[in-house]
Amino acid sequence: MLKGYALSILPVVLITILLRIGDRLPEAILTICVVISFVVLVGGVLYRLVKFNLKCELEADEFAAELVGADAMIRALKKISKHDEIPVKTPKWFNVIYSHPSIEERIKNLRISQAKNEKAQNM
Repeated sequence: MLKGYALSILPVVLITILLRIGDRLPEAILTICVVISFVVLVGGVLYRLVKFNLKCELEADEFAAELVGADAMIRALKKISKHDEIPVKTPKWFNVIYSHPSIEERIKNLRISQAKNEKAQNM
């Protein structure tokens, strides 16, 4: 987790350093470095937002599974997939483009959550 925050702060630090030594660098190099830093910063923020959104979606699935059961949620996700023609198995980049995790990831997360709950109940 700390690694992600460090990477998000890196462009700000780089821009600050470049502005301090900017009078010693050619203007084109300084401009390129500032633009690259800005792109990395914006990309990092967008990546964090997507990851947060996916995490919220998985937590919502877990909450619904507590109400109706994980097996019922898995059946419902498969029906949604079939009805809306959403593939169950998707490539890894799927979660970067879409606001919802893939059906496969949601089912996997529900099964993991179900196993943890069963283990906690047996203790």
